[in-house]
Amino acid sequence: MRHIRTFTAALISLALFLPSLAFSQESKPTLWYDVEIIVFARNGANAGSTENWPDSPAIANREEALLLQNTGYTVLPKSEWKLGAELKRLKRTRGRLVPLIHTAWCQPVLSLNAAQPLYIRSPGNISGHIPHLDGTIKVSVQRYLHVEVDFLIRELRTIASAESGFFGSIFNSYRFADHRRMRSKKLHYIDHPKMGILMLITPYKTPIPVTTPELEADGKAEPTGKKAAATPAE
Repeated sequence: MRHIRTFTAALISLALFLPSLAFSQESKPTLWYDVEIIVFARNGANAGSTENWPDSPAIANREEALLLQNTGYTVLPKSEWKLGAELKRLKRTRGRLVPLIHTAWCQPVLSLNAAQPLYIRSPGNISGHIPHLDGTIKVSVQRYLHVEVDFLIRELRTIASAESGFFGSIFNSYRFADHRRMRSKKLHYIDHPKMGILMLITPYKTPIPVTTPELEADGKAEPTGKKAAATPAE
């Protein structure tokens, strides 16, 4: 799996930066990171009850957002996810905190102006083709890592009118837009009255090929290479 990710990363880097080869040789190399995210809903009886919510919250501009499955970025298998313990703790809250999205991927992290948001959505729908939660996430770098999230969560509400005889369900929408500065290799939590986000960003390390050491005349192994040092953003 690591070899496939390395090959994919090389192809995307080439496609993204081939036009820039004519530029200065001093330009910084592209940094790659593994990004893992859990988005969960707050289902407590008083969740968000003290807030004044707009009837129709605006939806983020998704015209420039990329679909994770269509970017060429590597969607990581569950065997490489690191937030399994946090997911179990959420599931043990007896429905108060309900995980809606848990996914992870590997991507190049560009400057704030060059980075594009990714569109992700919960696998379950709340009504018809309308997802329970969906939105965008953008990871960029400008000395530190920066993360911009813009999600919309929906809740079903049953209504009944004795006068009109109407009984049915509608859904209320709540928007979650935030911008945070983050450090790599550290679990971050972004809070909201109706939901929450757990996020971990880890520098991607290219695997070192396994080589057979050459033997000197006295039979001692001679090192065949050194691991390259990396200086990713914090």
